[in-house]
Amino acid sequence: YYQLKTKTMDMKKILLKNFLILFAIINSGLLMASPDGFTLNCTVKGKDSGKLFLDRFDMQTGAGTRDSALIVNGKCSFKGDLKDAFYAALSDGDIKNYNNPNVTGIFVDASVMEVTLEWGNFKKAHITGSPLNDVINKYNNLQKPLLERRDELNKIINSSADSLAKSKASSEMNKLRSVLESFDNKFILENPNSYYSAYLVDMKKSQMSFDKLLSYYNAFTTDVKESSWGKSIKGEIDLINTLLPGKTAPEFSSIDINGKKLSLSDFKGKYVLVDFWASWCVPCRKGNPHLKELYKKYNSKGFEVICVADDDSNHDKWRDAVAKDGIEMFNHILRGLKRVGNSFDRSNSIADRYAVHLLPTKYLIDKEGKIIGKVDNDQLDKKLEEIFGF
Repeated sequence: YYQLKTKTMDMKKILLKNFLILFAIINSGLLMASPDGFTLNCTVKGKDSGKLFLDRFDMQTGAGTRDSALIVNGKCSFKGDLKDAFYAALSDGDIKNYNNPNVTGIFVDASVMEVTLEWGNFKKAHITGSPLNDVINKYNNLQKPLLERRDELNKIINSSADSLAKSKASSEMNKLRSVLESFDNKFILENPNSYYSAYLVDMKKSQMSFDKLLSYYNAFTTDVKESSWGKSIKGEIDLINTLLPGKTAPEFSSIDINGKKLSLSDFKGKYVLVDFWASWCVPCRKGNPHLKELYKKYNSKGFEVICVADDDSNHDKWRDAVAKDGIEMFNHILRGLKRVGNSFDRSNSIADRYAVHLLPTKYLIDKEGKIIGKVDNDQLDKKLEEIFGF
């Protein structure tokens, strides 16, 4: 592990000490909840009446469910059937406002949970009676010095400090991220019976290699595999299996930026780069000049680019970005994600079919419609040189 020098701490010693504490937590018997319903008893300081809302989202479908409870004399309760656990937003109803002080994330397990909230500061919610939250709280406390240091470094990086100070902060931040990653990896490996392990893997799945994702999933207990997070991970594994090199690329059809129908199958006989991007994605747009060079170099030899933009909610910004970057020569369509109330209709999402969680993401497809592979810019250069011989 990296040793990080800070004002008051030796991170290497903290790591060793905290991993020993973590071992004690692992053996405390608090990792799993019993398979019963849940009760969420809330005490709201500073608010005698009104409503609280509990919003739960299905990460696979994008569907959301909302429950509400009346606050009477500063208290209210939520109850429901539950087999495993879920993550939800507890709020005053306004969950779209990132600056709303009356919203916080909460893990709900099959237990009788007592939650104390302060109106105007939900972030400091105090939770008791929950085996899952007991473990999470202890785990987060172990990382507290690291997380505090991360916040300090972020302030420096985003401040008006001189370039040398920012460079040093960025260097330390990279090391710190590695240390935090090691915490999560160790927890996941040593706690295959914990819902929180499945949650961590589900949140990080887009950044993991397929082999690592599969090994984590295979180590989970049956109960964890059958949880909502376990099923989400299994869905990702099954999807990635269809996107491995040599597999037929998932077909899609849409209306392009000029109002014409476009299908992937229209490009049989050509090498196609399917580039998932967005007008708001800085690294995506920084790569456009080089992609234009590749297009100019190989288009006459049978190379095409289909840009799939994550701009379904703002067509004007999409069109402006295409014009500003001068990439009209590429084929342009939207991903096909539609907002329906507080959730999304993902049935026509091209990005979902290609397991896209991060932008930019690029897939190179051969003349027969088979996937050559997911590629970054360097890999794309090498692959095209191999294909076209120059």
